[in-house]
Amino acid sequence: PPAPAGSASAAAASRSTALRAKLLSQLSSSHFRSLNESLYSRPSADSHALFRADPSLFGAYHEGYRRQAAAWPWNPVDHALRRIRRFRTLAAAGAPGPLPPTAVADFGCGDARLAVSLLL
Repeated sequence: PPAPAGSASAAAASRSTALRAKLLSQLSSSHFRSLNESLYSRPSADSHALFRADPSLFGAYHEGYRRQAAAWPWNPVDHALRRIRRFRTLAAAGAPGPLPPTAVADFGCGDARLAVSLLL
């Protein structure tokens, strides 16, 4: 049976759970860094073969990317969105002088937030 909430064994179990969560998070971050390094340092055909051999790596990579991005002091996608929205506002307001035709392509490896945000 579970120990009473105020007992020493409940506190130890809570510390154990917190330690386990911390270790799993570190392992996940390490796995992401390893995958990321592999993607940047190997030919794309090798990376493609790696993901085809183990499709779960795709989800692991993107989960790791989301964790890393959440810890950044600022996200470059936010900066790009502000700049593009400002450009759109100027264009809609009839900015003085011609604005160049513009196309935006989201080739990042995140969650396509740039594309999704601009299409909504």
